[in-house]
Amino acid sequence: MRDHTVIVYNAQFDKRMILNSAVSNQMEMLEYDLWWYPDNRWYCAMELYAVYYGDWNRYHGSYRWQQLSRAALQCGIELGNTHRALADAELTRRIILHMAKRGE
Repeated sequence: MRDHTVIVYNAQFDKRMILNSAVSNQMEMLEYDLWWYPDNRWYCAMELYAVYYGDWNRYHGSYRWQQLSRAALQCGIELGNTHRALADAELTRRIILHMAKRGE
């Protein structure tokens, strides 16, 4: 994924899973392989959608995160088989496209 833009719904979770998987499989991860390296472009669609949806949480002082399935329904996107990698990736893609169309 090096030198590519990566958009993930709940990026912190996926980053943690990738790192845990690498460690458990004794894979050497160089600094430039990790998401915090400046050339890597990771974006969290959940955080972007929270701002787009605009449900402000006074207590936390930030926009409230929405579950992937809830965000899809709020965008009028029909749910498929949720919590499967391919289906979740497709829902994320469609949510990003929905936000992009509304932002034109």
